[in-house]
Amino acid sequence: LLVDGLDARDLRPLREWEDITRLRGTRARRLREFVDRGADLGLMKLRPVWLVNPDVASRLLPLRKALFDKVIYDEASQMTIEYALPTLYRSRAMVVSGDEKQMPPTAFFSSR
Repeated sequence: LLVDGLDARDLRPLREWEDITRLRGTRARRLREFVDRGADLGLMKLRPVWLVNPDVASRLLPLRKALFDKVIYDEASQMTIEYALPTLYRSRAMVVSGDEKQMPPTAFFSSR
């Protein structure tokens, strides 16, 4: 389904991808750098769905306004607003799912 809906004109030529797709050597890129540069080349068209938690999104994804069309929060009552804000900045729209009967966020498992 992803291939059928993909317009090749939305992607940059293959020779431009070669610089960021090196896995080893001096020209190898870190994952964050790969995502940052790949976004300009059409990476979000190739991989439109990303499943990450807010902490990983903050560390991995570049802080670009409207990088994604939508961000979906499930079990939103378990998340503090500090973790949500950076990912909200990366989206054009959001879907928030949760209910008032869930327990609020807790720091019980965090280390001191």
